[in-house]
Amino acid sequence: MTTRPTAVFRFDASPAMGAGHAMRSGALAGALAEADWRTVCATREETIETVPGALEPFDEVLRLGTNEAGEIDEIAAMMTRPCEAAVLDHYERDRTFGRACRRLASCVIVIEDRPEAVHDCDILVNPATEAGARGCTTQVVLGGPRYALLRPEFRDARAGSHGDDGSILVLCGYTDEGNVAERIVESLDGAAGVETVHVVMGSANAHRDRVRDRLRHAVQPARLHVDPPHLVDLMSRAALAVTAAGSTCWELACLGVPMITVVTARNQVQVDRTLREAAASVSVGEVDDTFDVRLRETVAALMIDDARRRRMAAAGRTLVDGDGATRVARAVHARALPRQRSLV
Repeated sequence: MTTRPTAVFRFDASPAMGAGHAMRSGALAGALAEADWRTVCATREETIETVPGALEPFDEVLRLGTNEAGEIDEIAAMMTRPCEAAVLDHYERDRTFGRACRRLASCVIVIEDRPEAVHDCDILVNPATEAGARGCTTQVVLGGPRYALLRPEFRDARAGSHGDDGSILVLCGYTDEGNVAERIVESLDGAAGVETVHVVMGSANAHRDRVRDRLRHAVQPARLHVDPPHLVDLMSRAALAVTAAGSTCWELACLGVPMITVVTARNQVQVDRTLREAAASVSVGEVDDTFDVRLRETVAALMIDDARRRRMAAAGRTLVDGDGATRVARAVHARALPRQRSLV
């Protein structure tokens, strides 16, 4: 009986960090599982408490302590079988850590979205830019939105109808530490062209009660969705999304949802630029003193311009086809198991 190859993933999630690393790593784990890989997640207790559902794609979860310096030893001691690939998706682990991951596996993969980050790895995955970062010691660069790591339900929903209920969807990340969602809700309240507002957030969001109370007093119909089980359907029905410029943007683009992007963190700058240059989004930049005016004016202009929203939707669907996780899984398979037949 042939032993399944194993990939170990190292990422974290928290109210401060958000859930993006866990979600995109989980998407790649799912694609590897379809190729008959076994996947292991090595993470901290805070991740398990913050995003328990995001760990479902993994065959095994290793609970790490808090000693960063000893993480590689800790993971190696807990692994029950040899590992063919190590996947690192973590802003707080640099090229030194990536190099140390070779103690776990001969093939090291790094998932990144910051163009300036420097890594030592065999495969660098960066959906935000097609160029590899300067100074990286990397054999293969998988760059650009065609490598966006999405769960299969987004790809499968592309053929459905979109934007049929005239609503605006607000998505500011799973945890939204800065409570940007409430600021957006306040900006949109009573704004021209806004008929209905739907706000999505995770159960670990500490501001959800404040946002829910604010929505109760909104001028237009508004609803809060916490961990919605059918997020794809909710996205697909929206006429327009107002979203933080993170990994969620690739999901919206895949579904053909026109979007207004808000930069809420440094690592979102390149994603924001890529979407804007592809005409898949309109950016309102960072949240500052003039943010409310910019957002209201942008929403009003787009809600009366059906043709422009259709062009944005088409641009997004061209940019992201939903097969990124499969492409990356094939590259991992070919690099980690060169003597085996490539995936079809």
